[in-house]
Amino acid sequence: MDVNLPRARVVSVGDRVRQGSMQPTYMDVVLSDGSRLSTIGKFPTRENKAPSESVVNEWIGCRAALIAGVQAPPCYIVEASPHVMLHLVERHGITLASPFGFASKVCEIDAIVYPNTLCAMTPEDLTRLFCFDMLFINADRTPNNPNCGHAKRRLFAYDFGSSLLSPKASPGNFDRYFFGPGLSDRASAHLCKDYVVSCDMAEEILSEMIDKVCKNRWYANFDVKFLPQPLQEHLKLVGQYFDYLSSERNMVCRQIVSTI
Repeated sequence: MDVNLPRARVVSVGDRVRQGSMQPTYMDVVLSDGSRLSTIGKFPTRENKAPSESVVNEWIGCRAALIAGVQAPPCYIVEASPHVMLHLVERHGITLASPFGFASKVCEIDAIVYPNTLCAMTPEDLTRLFCFDMLFINADRTPNNPNCGHAKRRLFAYDFGSSLLSPKASPGNFDRYFFGPGLSDRASAHLCKDYVVSCDMAEEILSEMIDKVCKNRWYANFDVKFLPQPLQEHLKLVGQYFDYLSSERNMVCRQIVSTI
């Protein structure tokens, strides 16, 4: 098992920068093997007071999606040098709250046109994205805010910063994500909700996803000493949530299927 996080060093930042709760910008990064890659990066900023745990949620959400069979871009935790941080201040008036951010590889995908694009997708692809977002507490993929695109007749998901947990989440209270209005509201607002029609397919996909994502507890085996302590603690909390999904798989699957 590789215990190294997919970490990269930011070497240059483009001029396509825009304001947001997380700061998106095009950037070139150098990976640990020395290769150079064009990415779209996101950093918490002081101006927007974005929570720093969004970096962990973006990275681990994207990685979990790929393991679960959801199309998503390769992703990295990136570290901006003092030079890059100064450039963002002087060029764009942006002050990073932390040098640590998230970056995903630039991929050629087309935008979603709702509902036409979804009508052309397979029931399995639509159900898979719905199931993934229900498992990983993502309420931010809706018809008005798709946070996904498509390529080669497949949905392609991105933007996982609002999924998973906040630092205030309690490991003893994970049940709340699957009982009460939280789950039903998340389900009814989802981009793919109206296209998920088979309970049997959903149950099979959910069970398979939990098995794949929680297998070998890969999320607990990374060397994270280079990260600030709050991000280390948040990664540990997310790992506890994954353990919860594994131990409560039957209940979780049953609750999600009940929303279809």
